[in-house]
Amino acid sequence: MEKVSMESASPDSDSAEYVDWLITLANIHDEDLAEVRELLLRTPDAAVEETLMVLRSRLGVFDPPDVISTKDELVWLEALLRFLPEQLAWYQSRGIPEAILRATVADIDRHVAISRTTKGRFSLDTWKWLTEHATGTLYQLGRLQFQLISGPAQIPGLKPEEAILGAHIPQEGPILPAAVSDSLAQAAKFFQQYFPENPVRFANCISWLLDPYLAKHLDPRSNIGQFAGRFESYDLPLDSPGDAMYFTFRIRDAQSTQNLPRETALQRLVLDRIESGGTWQVGRGYLTLPALAGIS
Repeated sequence: MEKVSMESASPDSDSAEYVDWLITLANIHDEDLAEVRELLLRTPDAAVEETLMVLRSRLGVFDPPDVISTKDELVWLEALLRFLPEQLAWYQSRGIPEAILRATVADIDRHVAISRTTKGRFSLDTWKWLTEHATGTLYQLGRLQFQLISGPAQIPGLKPEEAILGAHIPQEGPILPAAVSDSLAQAAKFFQQYFPENPVRFANCISWLLDPYLAKHLDPRSNIGQFAGRFESYDLPLDSPGDAMYFTFRIRDAQSTQNLPRETALQRLVLDRIESGGTWQVGRGYLTLPALAGIS
């Protein structure tokens, strides 16, 4: 489907052209195209309208309340897509570049595809994550995504009510050290320019990639080893047995190790730990943003 400018006027909201416009904005790919179009061609029901109200109440709100109107995945998908024009208008009111908007909004299609892999059907398993995008606080800047959040008090030197950036790793290939460095530099400049009311000095990451077990068993020169090595721990890791399986194999059952591939060192490490009775954890780490540390 032909790429459209996010600054172009949208077609009439009751038209098929409007549906195609939304699909193009979200960069929906062929495998899910027919089902997304069918979803958007129907008249929004009460559940979708209520969910749109929830999204509107959270847009532009720092640390918005966690309001759940429904757990129906397709209601959330429809609402998130229908909310795009309002979301984009808010972005543009801040002057945020179109390239960053496109990279950020592309996460909708990415997660629809991931959900099809996980569940074997058209769905949106991670709808709750995508509601964070719709707040206007989360952006993809190069390889990583960053969200403006309240910082945990355990980070040394953090002032009360000081904001930080939560760093996230979208499914997009390897996390090359140079790409990570570039993303961190972009983040420091981006939030300083577009969100000056919330100055940030630190970023944190809460991830199974920061599990201390990984640091002990992976080559520190590996991409993951170098990524984890950027962060200083600020709290004890938490047991989270499903994360390693989900992010490595895209399955939810943390104990279903049979017939899973063991082609990479990471795959073998994940499965061996589970099969030996171990429990994967999420680590919590922080770093000082490069530009603010005097790093160019």
